[in-house]
Amino acid sequence: MKTFIRVVLPFLISIRLFFYAIIKLNKQELSYWIMMLSAIIIFIIGLVQYSRRSKKCKKCGQWNAMHVVEKELVKETPTHKIKTLKDTNKEGKVIRTREVTVPATKYTYHIYEQCSFCSEIKDYITDETVEN
Repeated sequence: MKTFIRVVLPFLISIRLFFYAIIKLNKQELSYWIMMLSAIIIFIIGLVQYSRRSKKCKKCGQWNAMHVVEKELVKETPTHKIKTLKDTNKEGKVIRTREVTVPATKYTYHIYEQCSFCSEIKDYITDETVEN
């Protein structure tokens, strides 16, 4: 329930205020701008809470506690990536779009995170593809 109140509720309130301001109020009124400003502020608060929640320690429950201790390269695999190229004329208009296969490298990392409060260590594996 705390997660809903801290993370989801600000997003819902900001969306409701935003649409209420668009539908009901005239854009010349001061209340329109107050509603839009409050919707943006509440949305930013929800965004901050969401980012802090994503770093929560599962053992002690502290928010914004997990920090990367070590990032170990496990595997490096050659691969390819599809890139979309747009050709333009002198005016800057797109005249042709084409897809090209370019070489890339897929890196697999083993990441270790440690809690700042209880020293709990969490590990996970992630992939990253980089164009050559």
